[in-house]
Amino acid sequence: GKDAWTSISEYGGTFNGNYHKITGLRCSGGRNTSLFQSLTGTVENLWLEGIDVSGSKQVAGIASNCLGKIQNVFLEGTVTASGDNGGVVGTCYTNIKSCYFLGTIQFTSPNATVGLLTGYLHSPTTDYFTYCFCAKNTLIPAIGNVTVPEHVSICEESAFADGTVAAALNGNEGSDAVWWAQDGKTMLKAFGGKSAEATTSGTTMTTTA
Repeated sequence: GKDAWTSISEYGGTFNGNYHKITGLRCSGGRNTSLFQSLTGTVENLWLEGIDVSGSKQVAGIASNCLGKIQNVFLEGTVTASGDNGGVVGTCYTNIKSCYFLGTIQFTSPNATVGLLTGYLHSPTTDYFTYCFCAKNTLIPAIGNVTVPEHVSICEESAFADGTVAAALNGNEGSDAVWWAQDGKTMLKAFGGKSAEATTSGTTMTTTA
């Protein structure tokens, strides 16, 4: 099997996926388990497919704590924790734009605070999300203190295949639209099928075309 990913403690640069797909990100641990434990920089233009991330609290696909920026990112897979877990970030302090999660958010505590894209909002009255989406029936079990922030739209899975979500992700961009539905999946137009496995090399990630 693939080696488990070791969460990077803090990342403050720009992680531009350059329209690559990372497959099979597998990561497990206690608190703060994700691609980055603390994100103060930017993650953009990236597809994560087949993720399997598990831990205790503040568990997510991209960042356990997001103080930076995430945009044009889509994730598919499973995130499991006892609480404060979401598909994209664990605790959200800042803006996330044009992202979606398809898969399963599993939580093991009946009093868990979980969400579809984020497990916990630093400021519940702040609009952190712009053009963000998640599929119905994502949470298992369907109990707990579910966090669904404003501007996160919950859709049928068919909407990700027929172009409905792609059109909404583009907002009012017109000819500058970057999302489309292709082969039954919503993706970035510039994505060219470039793929890489998630690998660990010290504290850096290696992606190859």
